[in-house]
Parts: sequence; structure tokens; C-alpha cells
Amino acid sequence: MHPRKFKYFLIAGVALVWGIIIYRIIRSLSNETPVVPVPLLAAPTFNYTIEPDTFFLFADYPDPFLPDEENSDTGNVSEPKPITNTDPGLNQPPLQTAPADSFDPSIIKYTGMIANPEMKIRMAIIKINEREVVLKEKGKTADFTLQKILKDKIIIMHKSKRYEVLRDQ
Repeated sequence: MHPRKFKYFLIAGVALVWGIIIYRIIRSLSNETPVVPVPLLAAPTFNYTIEPDTFFLFADYPDPFLPDEENSDTGNVSEPKPITNTDPGLNQPPLQTAPADSFDPSIIKYTGMIANPEMKIRMAIIKINEREVVLKEKGKTADFTLQKILKDKIIIMHKSKRYEVLRDQ
């Protein structure tokens, strides 16, 4: 196509675009505006229900946010209390190590259970030498394997010996 003929096509295209723009401006300024019906929407209602939990927590311990009778403050200002050492590692004799073959099940305390019946998962909250551990059934630690978790006791295995640990109350 020759550049001069191409220029005429471009001029015609520009004129067409400006004609459409001017037509729409004039049409919008006229008094005959069509009324578009807007449907009225009802206010949305929300369902504020909370589904119940799918797990159970079996842990018997006092509520840490409720004051004890002995530790409750009555609002009276008294003399300041002396600061005591809160680090349990200080002023204690060193731990004695037991022989490698002996196992003492009294170092294990069963403190609670977390159960999810929907997924059929049970987890025991266990204290081993005052260190808290959460284990599933068939879970292993360095010393033993947790075989079974019941509501009132756990069954552990250590070197093919079976031990039952009752739950602390």
C-alpha cells in the first residue's frame, strides 16, 4: 500500500474515533437520561455459630489466672517481699547418673492427654525428669517407647520390659 493512501485511511479512523467520543458526550448531556432500576438488596445476615472443638484436652492442673488464697493480693500495700532465687538449677546437688542397665519408671509422670476422636489421635503429656514431653502412641524417646495411652495410665516399653505409669491427679 502506498504511504499516501495509508495516510487517508488513518485520517478516516481518527475522525471516526473522535466522532464516537463527541456523540457520547452530547448524548450524556441531554435531559433524557434513562433510569436504570437498581434491585434492592436485603441486608446480609451472618451465622455467628461456632463449631464445637474436635479434640479433648485431659490435663488436671489449676487455672494459672485465678489467684490462690496464699498468693492472692488483697489490695493492701505491705512491706516489700525479699527476692528469692527462682532458678531451680542453683543450690542443688549434682544429678547422680544411674548405671546404664537400670531403668527407674518413677522418673516418668503422666500428666495429661490430648485426644482428637475425629482423626483418632491420642497424645500423652509426660514429664521425664521434670522435662515435659508430648508423645503419640508408638512414639519413642531416648529411653523408652510409648505403647498405649489410656485415660488413667500409659504403658511404656524399655528394653522389652513393660511398665505402667498411672496418671498424676
